[in-house]
Amino acid sequence: MIKKISRSSIILLTFLFLCNIPAYSQSDSDLYITRIQLSLWNPIQTTPENEDVLGFRLNLLYGENRDLSGFDLGIVNSLTGNMAGLQAGLFNIDRGEMLGVQIGMDNAVGDLPAFGTGATSSDPRNIDMHGLQFGVLNLVYPAGVMNGVQIGLVNVADKAHGLQIGIINYVNNMTGVQIGLINYIENAEIYLSPFINACF
Repeated sequence: MIKKISRSSIILLTFLFLCNIPAYSQSDSDLYITRIQLSLWNPIQTTPENEDVLGFRLNLLYGENRDLSGFDLGIVNSLTGNMAGLQAGLFNIDRGEMLGVQIGMDNAVGDLPAFGTGATSSDPRNIDMHGLQFGVLNLVYPAGVMNGVQIGLVNVADKAHGLQIGIINYVNNMTGVQIGLINYIENAEIYLSPFINACF
């Protein structure tokens, strides 16, 4: 039994080591990419927060990286840059462009403070959302465009092209439809409406 555990441990550690050898990007001399990220609480994680993940990220409590392309799973999934893929956790935070799906209690896309700090992203990249947010609270705020669908109890966006379904739906500028108990579109002729609201 001890030999089996030792062999399994060695295989697992070797696999993690090989997967986390950073890949050098020719397009950006400062950019390194890893395939797998394991995090307990940033900075206790296998990849530094200023590096990208192309593959899988497991955040046992809280993990932070720059960009992610792939699958993000954990309690607090935080990115200072862009996300392409799927995020599933209690709190999903993207401070860059989001292309894909966020599933969680709180899903946020925008130039928001980093988790546990007052700092926001200094990267002037696009902060739009393209895809689906499914959760209790969905945010594309304080700026940026929600292109797609938000489904939750509360949905908030600065600008939106698509559909919001929830108890409370709020948007400043919209081309699309809201379905919910309270629907607010600031640029609509009827800006506050129960059950359904739309602006085209």
